[in-house]
Amino acid sequence: MLELLGFKAAWSGFWKGLMAVLLPILVTTWAVVRRYPWPLVTVLALATYALLVHLLRIPQYSRSTLQIDGLCSDQWPSDDFYSPVVVNVRQDQTPIPSTAKSTTARIEFVHANGTRFTLTQAPWIIRRNSGTTLSHSIASSVDLEPNETQPFVFLMRRKDNRSLWVYGGTLSIPVGILSEGDWRAECTVVSDNAKPSKKTVTFTVYRDHSIRWADPGIAPPSQI
Repeated sequence: MLELLGFKAAWSGFWKGLMAVLLPILVTTWAVVRRYPWPLVTVLALATYALLVHLLRIPQYSRSTLQIDGLCSDQWPSDDFYSPVVVNVRQDQTPIPSTAKSTTARIEFVHANGTRFTLTQAPWIIRRNSGTTLSHSIASSVDLEPNETQPFVFLMRRKDNRSLWVYGGTLSIPVGILSEGDWRAECTVVSDNAKPSKKTVTFTVYRDHSIRWADPGIAPPSQI
């Protein structure tokens, strides 16, 4: 899939470059056929080229970047049985602000013994401020405004026995359980109109369901 996306990007770049060369030539040829003065022909050709380059650069220039931040614990107010561990995602602002539409998160969990499972769409805990009220909702995707941060659920810890679960859907579909041992989680966040982001999280689950994170900076012990 990545190779296909790379081919499409290269093909798109080829056509854009070809257009940037051919269109000024066509405009110049048309101006010569119309017997316009050469100074005017030159101005038309340069103006066409400059306008075309500007228009071709706008989509890339305005495309925002999704940034995956660290993990932290989260107190979901309506659940007395589970305590979520979430990953914060921020949309970095661009010179031309835009909303990162239909942002989704995918996590592939791989155990050291070869066991693996994939959470194709991680649930998001969306927070919105409406006046003085902070509302919460769960969804499979989110629209991120410039500089906005929203969390998706990495795992759920049961409050009774501290076991670690991975849930999909709207936190209603169990996808897998994180058993004792070493784990690697490949997190990928994509959007319809923003640059994707990836982060690898490695951790160890112990018999008492405690977690040791390989990179202490990604999950401060005081928060999880």
